[in-house]
Amino acid sequence: MRYLTVLLFVSVFCYAQDSSRGLKPREYVDKLPQVISMQRPKAKIKPAVKNAIKYKVIGTDGDAIDQGVNVGFTFWRLVESGPGDDAAMVEKSRLAVRKHNADVRVDAIAQRVESTTEFADGDEIRFSIEVPIAGYVYLINRERYIDGSYSDPYLIFPSSRDVGRTDKVTAGKLLFLPSDSETFVIMSYVEGKPRKEAEVFTVIVSPHPLAELAPLGDGEQLRRIDPRKFAEWSKEWGGRVWSFEQEGSTKAKITRAEKMAYVAGKGTINVGDAFPQTIYRVEVMKDKPLLFNVLANIRQR
Repeated sequence: MRYLTVLLFVSVFCYAQDSSRGLKPREYVDKLPQVISMQRPKAKIKPAVKNAIKYKVIGTDGDAIDQGVNVGFTFWRLVESGPGDDAAMVEKSRLAVRKHNADVRVDAIAQRVESTTEFADGDEIRFSIEVPIAGYVYLINRERYIDGSYSDPYLIFPSSRDVGRTDKVTAGKLLFLPSDSETFVIMSYVEGKPRKEAEVFTVIVSPHPLAELAPLGDGEQLRRIDPRKFAEWSKEWGGRVWSFEQEGSTKAKITRAEKMAYVAGKGTINVGDAFPQTIYRVEVMKDKPLLFNVLANIRQR
């Protein structure tokens, strides 16, 4: 388990151009399924016919789409598994439910939820990202409090055990953070600090390892980053972000294809497989990193 809050920071140095520049978000949203399909490998077997995948525009201004990268993002929350779930997708967790006046540990399965979901204290979550490039991934965490202030930034991924295994993303692969078997546990309150409003994740994807973000050592859960350095990165790499949410797919359980696309050498995510829950179109200049925020909102009592 990893007990944290988490801003999403993606550092990308090359990107694929598409014909979307100049389109308004409400025009571009209709092109998204086609754009994402073009970023994925073709399936060896023709996929079964599915209902049309649709996205809606969320939390964005009306500025025309500019050059950038489409990053797929999905929040996964662990819920109690049921008899109809794929047994290979069921996992052990700290999830407990109330039965016969006692808290009982139960088996769990990852269920996708919208990016606007408010998580409860004790919820176990992870997320997956899909980026049409190759790069080394770093995760920075900050907490946002109800008074509008933030905690210092902390590096929380990768650790030395992730290096060479799960610290690199490539086109057609899903990367689960913190991993496909670990979770972040939502903690709405930490003694001595204001009540938290959100977990803020910052993800960096770099074409080469970053010396300033050396992997966490054995037994090192997190490492503080100089806030001034973090502010410099934010100012230098910040750009406009357009957000799109998939319709009608929430509460879907994780599929075997999604799981296997994560496991190195075991498969890829193809055009016929499930699409990301949320797409962030992040403005970026060629050969420059990009930055955007993803909040894990915390339900207030």
